[in-house]
Amino acid sequence: MGLDRREVLKLVAGSSLVALAPAFARAQTVGGGSGYRATVMLFLYGGNDANNMIVPTDARHADYARLRGDALAIPQGSLTP
Repeated sequence: MGLDRREVLKLVAGSSLVALAPAFARAQTVGGGSGYRATVMLFLYGGNDANNMIVPTDARHADYARLRGDALAIPQGSLTP
């Protein structure tokens, strides 16, 4: 029985959380809490092209390829259903 990629990622993520749990617990007890609140935003420019996350595999692929162009469209033959 071999591990697939998804199982390996689950194991790594789970062991990371277990290893970091004491640090999170200390961080919760150390702060006195001044009531300061902040919103943090991360802008990952180019980090994810949502138009290639879900690519149509049916007849709509022609529209997708036309709109994305040859440089950006994923060829239908290389898609995994």
